[in-house]
Amino acid sequence: MKGRSDLQNIIVVTNNVTAAIEARDAEFEVILLGGSFRSRSYSIVGHFAAEMLRGMHANKAFIGVDGISLKFHYTTPASHEAEIAHVMIEQTQGPVYVVADYSKWGVVSNFRLATLDEVDGLIVDDSLDPEARVELSNRGIEVIAAGPELEDTGTGGSSEEASYAPVFKSR
Repeated sequence: MKGRSDLQNIIVVTNNVTAAIEARDAEFEVILLGGSFRSRSYSIVGHFAAEMLRGMHANKAFIGVDGISLKFHYTTPASHEAEIAHVMIEQTQGPVYVVADYSKWGVVSNFRLATLDEVDGLIVDDSLDPEARVELSNRGIEVIAAGPELEDTGTGGSSEEASYAPVFKSR
């Protein structure tokens, strides 16, 4: 992210420690939420993190998920992670995007963090099944293909629990 002049006038708020470290040389402000550290996902969760978010408003949000399905919506294996993502969605005045790779389609984790209707778009790699794209589009969800020129955000992969990196992006 270093040298990206198009990102100078934003503030990124994240509960993901890895994402904050990756942005250490960025030319924009990064706010790492405070709270309880969840070592399995390198994330900050809990009451203090949720309260920090409730004191903020964003014009755009990017949320990582572990599962996406038409019946069970967007899911994650940890209730604390679902709570943080849900508060982020509530505090966002503009569009909310889910960022995931194709392997999350059809996966159902333990806790719903958002319904399909609460999300404006899905940013996903080109390997998402064409039928899934059509089904999501029919539900009013913009499907945005992430190209190879984009950096790895740490939200993809095939691990049981992918790196979870919900962020606010403000101008």
